[in-house]
Amino acid sequence: MNSTLKPICPIQFPKPTGWLASIRFRLSGDLEGHIASCPRCRRRLADWGRVELALKLILTQPHSLTLLQRANQKALKMLSHRERFSPKAEALRQVAACPNWILRNSRLLEKVLQTAACLAVACLLKVGLVSFFTDIHEEGQKAVHNYYAAHLGE
Repeated sequence: MNSTLKPICPIQFPKPTGWLASIRFRLSGDLEGHIASCPRCRRRLADWGRVELALKLILTQPHSLTLLQRANQKALKMLSHRERFSPKAEALRQVAACPNWILRNSRLLEKVLQTAACLAVACLLKVGLVSFFTDIHEEGQKAVHNYYAAHLGE
């Protein structure tokens, strides 16, 4: 089977220079050719892509604060009996997640930011309206001045 793989990323990177870079470039080409021809490696690469996607999805989802404690409990169950009841294991058993201050005060921060945004919009409107009315007043004064200057001189 003589198929060529298209690059995943459309961005073209400069060709590597130097003897080590040329070896890497040649090996990457050989690796692509092997993956294209070997169903087992192609399947493993696809499985790795699914694992990577699953890990990225896990990072984007919110987790409960007991996740660390539950993960430690499951990890401790995999240890031998002697290691499971050692002092270090006991310390792992009692570890609890402590969220940072942003997460703890997220509701308050949200309200403060909304209030600040409203005040900023109100101030910008006030400044804009005041300058708009000042411009109108000045234009009116100029029009009146020009009218009287043109008509009083006759």
